[in-house]
Amino acid sequence: MKIPVKVGEKIGIIVLDEDGNEKHCLVSQFLETVKDDVMDIAMPIREGRLIPLHINSLIKVVYYKENGQYCFLAKVLGRRKAAIHILRIQALSNVEKIQRRDYFRLNIVTPVKVCYEDAHEEDGHTCVDAFTLDISGGGLRFASKQSFAGVDRLTCQINLRDKILSANARVVRNSSVYSEDYSYEVGVEFINIDPRMRGEIINFIFEEQRRLMKMNRNN
Repeated sequence: MKIPVKVGEKIGIIVLDEDGNEKHCLVSQFLETVKDDVMDIAMPIREGRLIPLHINSLIKVVYYKENGQYCFLAKVLGRRKAAIHILRIQALSNVEKIQRRDYFRLNIVTPVKVCYEDAHEEDGHTCVDAFTLDISGGGLRFASKQSFAGVDRLTCQINLRDKILSANARVVRNSSVYSEDYSYEVGVEFINIDPRMRGEIINFIFEEQRRLMKMNRNN
Protein backbone atom coordinates (compact mmCIF):
# COMPACT_ATOMS: atom_id res chain seq x y z
CA MET A 1 0.00 0.00 0.00
CA LYS A 2 1.80 3.12 -1.22
CA ILE A 3 0.88 6.47 0.38
CA PRO A 4 1.06 9.39 -2.12
CA VAL A 5 2.81 11.89 0.17
CA LYS A 6 5.98 13.71 -0.90
CA VAL A 7 9.13 14.17 1.18
CA GLY A 8 8.94 17.49 3.04
CA GLU A 9 5.16 17.71 2.69
CA LYS A 10 3.28 19.13 5.67
CA ILE A 11 0.79 16.76 7.30
CA GLY A 12 -1.73 16.87 10.13
CA ILE A 13 -1.82 14.27 12.89
CA ILE A 14 -5.07 13.48 14.72
CA VAL A 15 -4.41 11.44 17.86
CA LEU A 16 -7.01 8.76 18.62
CA ASP A 17 -7.92 7.12 21.92
CA GLU A 18 -8.40 3.38 22.44
CA ASP A 19 -11.98 3.60 21.15
CA GLY A 20 -10.95 5.43 17.99
CA ASN A 21 -12.26 8.82 19.13
CA GLU A 22 -10.30 11.93 18.17
CA LYS A 23 -8.43 13.44 21.13
CA HIS A 24 -6.52 16.36 19.60
CA CYS A 25 -4.90 17.64 16.39
CA LEU A 26 -1.19 18.17 15.79
CA VAL A 27 1.05 19.16 12.89
CA SER A 28 4.01 17.30 11.46
CA GLN A 29 6.03 16.84 8.26
CA PHE A 30 6.59 13.82 6.05
CA LEU A 31 10.29 12.88 6.05
CA GLU A 32 10.93 9.53 4.35
CA THR A 33 9.30 6.38 3.00
CA VAL A 34 10.87 3.28 4.58
CA LYS A 35 8.66 0.91 2.60
CA ASP A 36 5.19 1.21 1.08
CA ASP A 37 3.30 1.26 4.38
CA VAL A 38 6.06 2.44 6.75
CA MET A 39 7.33 6.01 6.89
CA ASP A 40 9.17 8.51 9.07
CA ILE A 41 7.58 11.80 10.07
CA ALA A 42 8.68 14.70 12.25
CA MET A 43 7.58 14.58 15.87
CA PRO A 44 4.27 16.48 15.87
CA ILE A 45 3.61 19.69 17.77
CA ARG A 46 0.77 21.34 19.62
CA GLU A 47 0.79 25.05 20.48
CA GLY A 48 4.50 25.17 19.64
CA ARG A 49 5.49 22.18 21.84
CA LEU A 50 6.77 18.80 20.70
CA ILE A 51 4.38 15.95 21.51
CA PRO A 52 6.25 12.59 21.89
CA LEU A 53 3.52 10.07 21.01
CA HIS A 54 3.69 6.66 22.66
CA ILE A 55 4.63 3.54 20.69
CA ASN A 56 1.53 1.75 19.37
CA SER A 57 -0.52 4.96 19.57
CA LEU A 58 -3.22 5.15 16.91
CA ILE A 59 -3.25 8.26 14.74
CA LYS A 60 -4.98 9.61 11.67
CA VAL A 61 -2.60 11.21 9.15
CA VAL A 62 -4.04 14.11 7.14
CA TYR A 63 -2.54 15.68 4.01
CA TYR A 64 -3.65 18.12 1.32
CA LYS A 65 -3.90 17.81 -2.45
CA GLU A 66 -5.32 20.31 -4.96
CA ASN A 67 -8.68 18.54 -5.03
CA GLY A 68 -9.11 18.22 -1.27
CA GLN A 69 -7.74 16.69 1.94
CA TYR A 70 -7.05 12.99 2.48
CA CYS A 71 -6.30 10.80 5.47
CA PHE A 72 -5.32 7.29 6.53
CA LEU A 73 -5.14 5.42 9.82
CA ALA A 74 -1.68 4.58 11.21
CA LYS A 75 0.11 3.48 14.36
CA VAL A 76 3.39 4.61 15.91
CA LEU A 77 6.15 1.99 15.58
CA GLY A 78 8.98 3.88 17.24
CA ARG A 79 10.71 7.21 17.81
CA ARG A 80 14.24 8.51 17.77
CA LYS A 81 16.23 11.73 17.86
CA ALA A 82 18.47 12.71 14.97
CA ALA A 83 18.85 16.26 13.63
CA ILE A 84 15.16 16.45 14.53
CA HIS A 85 12.85 14.25 16.59
CA ILE A 86 11.42 11.48 14.39
CA LEU A 87 8.44 9.14 14.60
CA ARG A 88 8.23 5.94 12.55
CA ILE A 89 4.65 5.07 11.66
CA GLN A 90 2.86 2.31 9.75
CA ALA A 91 -0.27 2.82 7.66
CA LEU A 92 -3.16 0.58 8.73
CA SER A 93 -5.80 1.62 6.20
CA ASN A 94 -6.28 2.82 2.66
CA VAL A 95 -6.34 6.55 1.90
CA GLU A 96 -9.76 8.24 2.14
CA LYS A 97 -10.93 11.70 1.11
CA ILE A 98 -11.95 13.87 4.06
CA GLN A 99 -15.37 15.49 4.19
CA ARG A 100 -15.29 19.28 4.23
CA ARG A 101 -16.53 19.61 7.84
CA ASP A 102 -13.49 17.64 9.05
CA TYR A 103 -10.79 19.98 7.71
CA PHE A 104 -7.78 20.41 9.96
CA ARG A 105 -8.12 23.52 12.18
CA LEU A 106 -5.56 26.02 13.42
CA ASN A 107 -6.17 28.13 16.53
CA ILE A 108 -5.08 31.61 15.48
CA VAL A 109 -6.05 35.21 16.16
CA THR A 110 -5.96 37.38 13.04
CA PRO A 111 -8.14 40.28 11.79
CA VAL A 112 -11.22 39.49 9.71
CA LYS A 113 -13.78 41.93 8.29
CA VAL A 114 -17.25 40.41 8.03
CA CYS A 115 -19.80 41.96 5.63
CA TYR A 116 -23.42 41.05 4.99
CA GLU A 117 -26.51 42.47 3.28
CA ASP A 118 -28.46 44.90 5.48
CA ALA A 119 -31.56 46.64 4.15
CA HIS A 120 -31.46 49.14 7.01
CA GLU A 121 -28.17 50.62 5.78
CA GLU A 122 -28.02 53.22 3.03
CA ASP A 123 -25.51 51.28 0.94
CA GLY A 124 -27.33 47.97 1.52
CA HIS A 125 -24.73 46.21 3.64
CA THR A 126 -22.95 46.23 7.01
CA CYS A 127 -19.29 45.44 7.73
CA VAL A 128 -18.01 44.46 11.17
CA ASP A 129 -14.38 44.27 12.31
CA ALA A 130 -13.74 41.02 14.17
CA PHE A 131 -10.91 38.53 14.74
CA THR A 132 -10.57 34.81 14.14
CA LEU A 133 -10.37 32.21 16.88
CA ASP A 134 -9.59 29.33 14.54
CA ILE A 135 -9.56 28.64 10.82
CA SER A 136 -9.61 25.63 8.50
CA GLY A 137 -10.01 24.92 4.81
CA GLY A 138 -13.73 24.51 5.44
CA GLY A 139 -14.53 27.61 7.49
CA LEU A 140 -13.59 29.64 10.54
CA ARG A 141 -14.73 30.76 13.97
CA PHE A 142 -14.52 34.44 14.82
CA ALA A 143 -15.14 36.67 17.83
CA SER A 144 -17.33 39.74 17.54
CA LYS A 145 -18.95 42.39 19.71
CA GLN A 146 -22.02 42.10 17.50
CA SER A 147 -24.46 39.20 17.21
CA PHE A 148 -25.00 37.59 13.80
CA ALA A 149 -28.34 36.04 14.72
CA GLY A 150 -30.60 36.18 11.69
CA VAL A 151 -27.68 36.55 9.25
CA ASP A 152 -27.44 33.65 6.80
CA ARG A 153 -24.80 34.56 4.22
CA LEU A 154 -21.78 36.83 4.61
CA THR A 155 -18.35 37.59 3.21
CA CYS A 156 -15.18 37.16 5.29
CA GLN A 157 -12.11 39.22 4.40
CA ILE A 158 -9.35 37.36 6.23
CA ASN A 159 -5.92 38.84 6.89
CA LEU A 160 -3.32 36.07 6.49
CA ARG A 161 0.25 37.35 6.66
CA ASP A 162 -0.87 40.79 5.39
CA LYS A 163 -2.65 39.19 2.42
CA ILE A 164 -6.42 39.63 2.32
CA LEU A 165 -8.43 36.59 1.22
CA SER A 166 -12.14 37.13 0.61
CA ALA A 167 -14.48 34.14 0.96
CA ASN A 168 -18.26 33.77 0.96
CA ALA A 169 -19.66 31.83 3.90
CA ARG A 170 -22.82 30.86 5.73
CA VAL A 171 -23.38 31.15 9.46
CA VAL A 172 -23.67 27.78 11.20
CA ARG A 173 -23.39 28.95 14.82
CA ASN A 174 -23.88 32.22 16.73
CA SER A 175 -23.21 31.90 20.48
CA SER A 176 -23.17 34.54 23.20
CA VAL A 177 -20.16 34.31 25.54
CA TYR A 178 -18.81 36.11 28.57
CA SER A 179 -15.68 38.03 27.64
CA GLU A 180 -14.37 41.52 28.25
CA ASP A 181 -13.15 41.71 24.66
CA TYR A 182 -16.13 40.30 22.73
CA SER A 183 -19.69 39.11 23.28
CA TYR A 184 -20.25 36.54 20.52
CA GLU A 185 -18.48 33.62 18.90
CA VAL A 186 -19.63 32.89 15.36
CA GLY A 187 -18.87 29.77 13.32
CA VAL A 188 -19.10 29.97 9.54
CA GLU A 189 -18.67 27.49 6.69
CA PHE A 190 -17.12 28.59 3.40
CA ILE A 191 -19.40 28.26 0.35
CA ASN A 192 -18.44 28.28 -3.34
CA ILE A 193 -14.82 28.92 -2.41
CA ASP A 194 -12.24 28.71 -5.18
CA PRO A 195 -10.11 25.54 -4.71
CA ARG A 196 -6.94 27.60 -5.08
CA MET A 197 -8.04 29.90 -2.24
CA ARG A 198 -8.89 26.90 -0.07
CA GLY A 199 -5.42 25.59 -0.85
CA GLU A 200 -3.89 28.91 0.21
CA ILE A 201 -5.70 28.74 3.54
CA ILE A 202 -4.65 25.14 4.18
CA ASN A 203 -1.06 25.87 3.20
CA PHE A 204 -1.07 28.87 5.54
CA ILE A 205 -2.26 26.61 8.37
CA PHE A 206 0.50 24.08 7.82
CA GLU A 207 3.17 26.74 7.27
CA GLU A 208 2.19 28.46 10.50
CA GLN A 209 2.43 25.23 12.45
CA ARG A 210 5.74 24.44 10.76
CA ARG A 211 7.03 27.87 11.85
CA LEU A 212 5.97 27.14 15.44
CA MET A 213 7.70 23.76 15.28
CA LYS A 214 10.93 25.41 14.06
CA MET A 215 10.75 28.04 16.82
CA ASN A 216 10.32 25.26 19.39
CA ARG A 217 13.41 23.41 18.11
CA ASN A 218 15.50 26.60 18.32
CA ASN A 219 14.45 27.38 21.90
